[in-house]
Amino acid sequence: MDISRRELAKSGRFTIHAPAGEYDVVIEAPRHRRWKQRVRLHQETRTVTARLEPLPSITGRIVARDGAEPIPGAAIEIAEKVVAISDGTGAFSFDADPEQWPESATVRAGGYGTAKLAIPRSRVSANLMDVELAKGGSVAITIDRAETIRGLRIDLFKRTLDRRDAQPIQSTNLGDNANTAHFDDVESGDYVVAISGQSG
Repeated sequence: MDISRRELAKSGRFTIHAPAGEYDVVIEAPRHRRWKQRVRLHQETRTVTARLEPLPSITGRIVARDGAEPIPGAAIEIAEKVVAISDGTGAFSFDADPEQWPESATVRAGGYGTAKLAIPRSRVSANLMDVELAKGGSVAITIDRAETIRGLRIDLFKRTLDRRDAQPIQSTNLGDNANTAHFDDVESGDYVVAISGQSG
């Protein structure tokens, strides 16, 4: 028997009537960890107590590298999904699920270079050091390609300590008739350009 999701009363209590058997009780609530417990029902009433724990939160502040002025409206992204926007003081906060803990986040703000933000591996709430963004410029990459190369993808990687970062800071796809890729809001520094495509 499939027991559908039930809405809790204001008291936090709910009642489910079900035939005797074994069931998985799952409770989900916004900004809280998912709770799950297997219970075996007989003829008598079974009481189960669930204590929901809040999700850990990651907080920090986005500032300009030149002058440390706060940057409002900066987007913090994880897996290309915006999870937070910095407020007027540059502060941001977002929840992180310990079961799907992110390794890093990407910070973007108009007129500034993109930055990678490392997330501590502790899987608990953390207040990060200020994230500094440098003023950004534009980069244009022109490719002389054979007509048989189609579906080009251009990745721009930051180069740190003579090594290429694991994730690109920006990526773009070129149509079959385009030969120039543009990257905006790129801070000064060393970069590696990776180009991939399909023959045909």
